[in-house]
Amino acid sequence: MQRMKEENHKLKDEIQKEKQEKEKIIQKEKEKEEQIKKLKEEQKKQNEKSIIAILNPDPAKIDVTDEDGGMKKIIGRYDGNWYTFSLTQVLENGVWSLEAQFSNLTGFTVVIGIVRDSHNITANCHPTNSPNREHMAVIGNKIWTGDICNKGVRTSGNQGFDNNEIVRLEFDSEKGTLTFFLNDVQQP
Repeated sequence: MQRMKEENHKLKDEIQKEKQEKEKIIQKEKEKEEQIKKLKEEQKKQNEKSIIAILNPDPAKIDVTDEDGGMKKIIGRYDGNWYTFSLTQVLENGVWSLEAQFSNLTGFTVVIGIVRDSHNITANCHPTNSPNREHMAVIGNKIWTGDICNKGVRTSGNQGFDNNEIVRLEFDSEKGTLTFFLNDVQQP
């Protein structure tokens, strides 16, 4: 009889331990769910912050419209002038990425890049002419030979982009580097 009581007590202790273990697991799962919820909220806030406006110096010649997912559609009207626009956001604190896809490039020279935040680009300015070129790093489309122009110095050896190809720029503000990708292939 004593032995049965001991076994019964032992079983109750084991059941109590299992119950406590399950409660701990449930509590940890709740904490993880709460943490995931907070991270999702933070990511949503960060994504809202990362939608960057475009500074359009000549709205009569360049249409900028919002697309789904924070994307922008930019349409320039060719009339023999150069059109340059920039982002309103200063790229600092971390790695920033910008993707673009161009269409209707036939016969036109197009470049994409970054400009020093202290430099103001005015309407009808060519990005690789002085004084702009001293403050920019850009890569051109195939018509422009795909050269990179960095602070006024042109470097060949890159593949220029063409219609419907995805050009990505990654700027690392910590290292001060700008890397170009064409259809996910890093350019030299």
